[in-house]
Amino acid sequence: MRRHDIEGALRALRVDPTGVVTRPYVATLRDALAAPWMDGALAARITDALATAGVAGTWAAAPLRTGETWLLLCDPASRVGHALRWRSLTGRSSCALTGECEDALECAWRGLLATLAVAHLGPPVDFARGGFDVPALSHAERVDGASLGVSACFAWLSRALGAAAPSHLAASAKVRSDGTLAGVELLPEKLAALRVSAPSVTHVIVASDQRLDGDPPGGLVLRRCATLSDALDHGGFDLGALPERSVEELVAQVATFATENSKPHGGDRWRALSYEAWAVARGLAGDATERAKAAEARVWAALFALHAGDDTAARDIIAAIDAPKDPRVRLWKVVVGAAARIDRGHFDEAIADIDACSDDLSLLPDEHRWIEGHARGTRGRALLHGGRYVDALKVLEETARWFEERAMPWEAARTSKDVATCLRLMQRPADALAVVDRALAWLDAAGRRRAVSSKTRDFLMLERGRCLLAVDAPHDAHGAFVRVVDTQSRDGDYPRLGAVRGLVVAYRRTGRGAEARELGARCREVALALAAGSTLGRVAAVSAGEAFADGDAEGFEHLRDAWERHFPDASRDDAIRAVLARQVY
Repeated sequence: MRRHDIEGALRALRVDPTGVVTRPYVATLRDALAAPWMDGALAARITDALATAGVAGTWAAAPLRTGETWLLLCDPASRVGHALRWRSLTGRSSCALTGECEDALECAWRGLLATLAVAHLGPPVDFARGGFDVPALSHAERVDGASLGVSACFAWLSRALGAAAPSHLAASAKVRSDGTLAGVELLPEKLAALRVSAPSVTHVIVASDQRLDGDPPGGLVLRRCATLSDALDHGGFDLGALPERSVEELVAQVATFATENSKPHGGDRWRALSYEAWAVARGLAGDATERAKAAEARVWAALFALHAGDDTAARDIIAAIDAPKDPRVRLWKVVVGAAARIDRGHFDEAIADIDACSDDLSLLPDEHRWIEGHARGTRGRALLHGGRYVDALKVLEETARWFEERAMPWEAARTSKDVATCLRLMQRPADALAVVDRALAWLDAAGRRRAVSSKTRDFLMLERGRCLLAVDAPHDAHGAFVRVVDTQSRDGDYPRLGAVRGLVVAYRRTGRGAEARELGARCREVALALAAGSTLGRVAAVSAGEAFADGDAEGFEHLRDAWERHFPDASRDDAIRAVLARQVY
């Protein structure tokens, strides 16, 4: 039973307050009072409605269940507060969350992992972060805001430990990635709602810098905390039951990140790896002898976030890295940071960052010279994404040769993908196709020596499909795109997302309009689910622009909302063409 069922029963009683013809609804409301998620405000409405029908109803607050905590919300327009129960799930959220809320949960999860890592602890190995359920909200209502950070951390810990959070304690504070807390807005309205909806709550955790004019209502006691660690002390959780993570174990895990980076993971796994690397970095940061390893782990965390399409998280993680003495880490930070700048459209800054570190290249040990190659290739990518194709082609071809000369064909193949993209955008698709095929041959020759081959192959096959479209071979392009789609399970993972988009074009150009519309709708779904202007959101939204370019006006209209979400300033025909002309992803 969810809130919309209760609202329907309440409406029925209002139509017939005697309850004579609405007896089933009376039973629904009486059952609802026993729901474990019922709050005091809604219970009062139900008991009042039952009283008008001559039926008695009573309600008593249930204790919090495992994984359940209080969720404090407030509508900014009406300034009406709500205090509801929400529960951590092992699977995806069953309630609607806004982009701001999703970002807040990302920060809260990183903050929880950081807090546990500093104490040399971690979640259980098989623990899945999962989503949330808010039964008291209808499916049409969305959870918004960033104030749910501490509450979410309590819910995760409750489920991880198999112990309920204390029913007398609620929280309203943001959790930053480093585990520090920040204040929230509209706290008085939330506290007023809490007093009515959850009479068992006596204490509320807020940030130490939280502003509140006057005293809290109804005798509520505020517990001001500077960090999530402080807040957890009030929660009474037995953190000693969590798995321990020694410094030696954390150092050993840093060594595994290079191998993980070579594998063709999907978006969920890349995100999980970013969390792991972030936790390792925080766990090692307090050890003076392992600060270089901590910085290295942070760089991996940023890179994995980029692979997951979360350029916002990558940017935040990179900004927090101190300049390490180890040239490997320092240069790798610059390369990953430049990649984040490229995704944000700051191409000149990315080039300047790489050029500024040229003196450090001579300091790299021989076994890490590959970082120099990545620096060269990233510089070429910045030129490519910035539309400077002639300059980009020169740099990228030189980088591919640099890798060849050092017997790293798998790296040469990776760079060759960008060479081919550059040639295609210079209206040389046949030359681009030849580059792709040569790179694929390099991968075949490398055999199974390098796991990176599988990931690079997917990107090359994606580019091969795009080149085949450009030479008017949509049937052949279809086969290349299908191969990429089959390697990953979610449309929101890249390069699968790019391949799905390519299939839309291939279907459209081979007269399979219905299939093109079906896949186009999947691109639209991905675009609308991601934050406006995000890298993967733009990748998905370009499907609308490609429909426009193919003269499919109706198809473009079906996808217009996705386009406008990610390209709000490109609504004119010439602006749409300009975006497509420089689309690399």
